[in-house]
Formats: sequence, C-alpha cells, structure tokens
Amino acid sequence: MEDPNQLGDDFINHFNEKSIQVLQNAYVEHDLATENHLNIHFQFIRLGYFIKDKNSSADHLIFNRTVDLKEGWKKT
Repeated sequence: MEDPNQLGDDFINHFNEKSIQVLQNAYVEHDLATENHLNIHFQFIRLGYFIKDKNSSADHLIFNRTVDLKEGWKKT
C-alpha cells in the first residue's frame, strides 16, 4: 500500500520487521563514533548512505540507512 495512513491506524502496525538489518561487533573509524552532528550522511562501502540516529552514543552506535546502493550495474 502506498500510504498506510489511509487505513486509519498507526503506520507502525504495517512495519516489516524483517527489513531491519543489525550488524554487531562492527568497526568504524573514530570520527564516526565521536561525530555529534545528526544531519551528516556517511557512505558505508557497498552498503549505502547512512545517518547517525539521535539515540546513538559513542559506545552504542546506531546508523539509519537513507539510500541503498545498487546491487549491480549494467552498461547502457
């Protein structure tokens, strides 16, 4: 459905829990852990562009993907 709000209930009821991807024990550069600006996008190689979550902390980093990278490319 293009607009879940048309159903008249909370959109979270239509959230696909399988769409969450969690990476544990990953390593990032020190600057990513200490960067405090929430509106800066970071590119993680081969994954996409991410933005730091407002609930992120230096010892518990949370990044939300904003743009996915294409899985492949075709010469046109």
